[in-house]
Amino acid sequence: MKWVIFISLLCLVSFAEVKNLPRRYRHVDDQHSTIRLASQISATDFGAITLTLVTQTVPNATLEDLKKLSAEIIELHKKCVASEFSDPPCTKPLGIVFLDVLCHNEEFSNKYGINDCCAKADPDRNECVLSHKTSSTGTISPFVHPTAEEACQAFQNDRDSVLAQYIFELSRRYPTALSVVILESTKTYKKILETCCAEADKDACIHEKATEAKKKFKEIMEEQEYTCYNLKKYGKDKLYALKFIETHEKFVNAKLETITGIAEFVVHIYEEICMGDSVDVLVDRAALSQYVCEHKDAISSNVGHCCEKPLVERPNCLATLANDARSPDLPPPSEEILKETEACTTYTEQRENYKESFLFTLTRNHPELSKLIDLEILHKYEKLLEECCQSEQLVKCLHGGEVVFKLYITSINEVVKSNCDSYKELGDYFFTNEFLVKYSRMMPQAPTSFLIELTEKVGKVAEKCCNLDSNHQVSCALENTDKVMGSICKYHDKHFINDQICHCCNSSFISRWECISNLGPDLSFVPPTFNPKTMDNPEKLCSTSEDTVQKSKKGLLSELVKSKPNISEEELAATILTFREIQKLCCEAENKKECFDKKGQEMVEHLQNGPTTE
Repeated sequence: MKWVIFISLLCLVSFAEVKNLPRRYRHVDDQHSTIRLASQISATDFGAITLTLVTQTVPNATLEDLKKLSAEIIELHKKCVASEFSDPPCTKPLGIVFLDVLCHNEEFSNKYGINDCCAKADPDRNECVLSHKTSSTGTISPFVHPTAEEACQAFQNDRDSVLAQYIFELSRRYPTALSVVILESTKTYKKILETCCAEADKDACIHEKATEAKKKFKEIMEEQEYTCYNLKKYGKDKLYALKFIETHEKFVNAKLETITGIAEFVVHIYEEICMGDSVDVLVDRAALSQYVCEHKDAISSNVGHCCEKPLVERPNCLATLANDARSPDLPPPSEEILKETEACTTYTEQRENYKESFLFTLTRNHPELSKLIDLEILHKYEKLLEECCQSEQLVKCLHGGEVVFKLYITSINEVVKSNCDSYKELGDYFFTNEFLVKYSRMMPQAPTSFLIELTEKVGKVAEKCCNLDSNHQVSCALENTDKVMGSICKYHDKHFINDQICHCCNSSFISRWECISNLGPDLSFVPPTFNPKTMDNPEKLCSTSEDTVQKSKKGLLSELVKSKPNISEEELAATILTFREIQKLCCEAENKKECFDKKGQEMVEHLQNGPTTE
């Protein structure tokens, strides 16, 4: 395949705001942003959502006080229905309504420290409340789970109270989570109790189902945190480019101006999500889903079943929708660069519009490429045009970039294939150990527990992506690996690791994953004396839990590599074998601690006198 991209002047349209997008996005009053929205949601769901929203806004309040606020909002909606939404509060934006309810009771606002915010005028009032809300993240103590028997008894006695308590506990610990995510999690919890409380082994049933539910919730929150981190660090333009590509991949047959408008709105919603503005997120996600459903014939033939769902379920259905198949009515994919002269003219005169039209054509013609590769190709193509548009041999110059693109994509494909081959050959444990050795050399300053966590994430990426077909394997691997790289940078921002990690994390978004992946050992690090702390915990090394044993062994491996970063593969393998023998011997010994202390010291002395030089 020739990796040159068809640039057609037909794509170069004006990127003015899409006229049919929800009016609220264009800052015009919209009845769908008022409490009228509640009329499109079931009473049960609206009650759960209001409790979620007030809890997230004032997470340090008691459940009893928050229930009162939730009841006020529900009662207001009933009054608005009776007055046909003619009373003044019924025409206010829903976010203002929530703030009014929070602030009208001075005792409440004083009690929970938002009285200073309530004294401000909007929008300062909202920004102040949001700052209080986000500053409380992570301050709530861990939840103490009841036993299965206790949970089932409470559910049998008063299920509404149990579910309200669940919403309260989850919302106050995740004040920026989408209210519909909390709602869905609550419904899942209800199903778990309904199912498991009828089982003989309630504990096992709840543990199994709750573990899966927690995993799903954690993945959703990690995805949100990843996006918000990138938005904060790299800016709105990068997020817009990614969402533009995602939107076009999903709705490949839609027009450019439609894709542009939806992507802009999605970025706007993410700005609200990352600010913790949960009420406006609820309103705007509903508005965007309504727009898509009202214009489904022009956007996608696949959205029909999502549009039939209840309002609270519709946005997530649309977000997780499979990508459209390319319509036969579209022009066949082009692999040639046409109108090179016009491309230079457009690039010079309309650079921002040019980027969107380029990405539009690229993603339509090459859906197999990862979003990260799309952005890198755009970056390389811009550099190519900077050079070629000054050249007298324009066509020859532009076609020279074809080789660069092809080599770049081939090299990425080879790296992914090589890693997947290793994963399939070695299995998860030894595959992740290889990355643990790499990461322990690359960032030895990081805690061993963090490095083990990273390698577990790498293993999950391989498990998820390596069995996919070739058209999806690379995209899956790159985009999920970048999330691992993002977690490294996020940690580094709070706990400085080293200069080379700093360099990569401060580089551009599109080069971050490649920069970190290509790092070698940190040569500035002064290795400590090998002191295998892992051997101080024989109860873990000899545990009946295989997971506990494996993590302990990984801890020893990381400690060894940190203390001897230049250790040869042969010596590393020999040391691992020695440790296995020590573990087997000492776990069978009567005094395990004494055995590990003695044999561990012998292993340390052998390593210190070994062939490796620091």
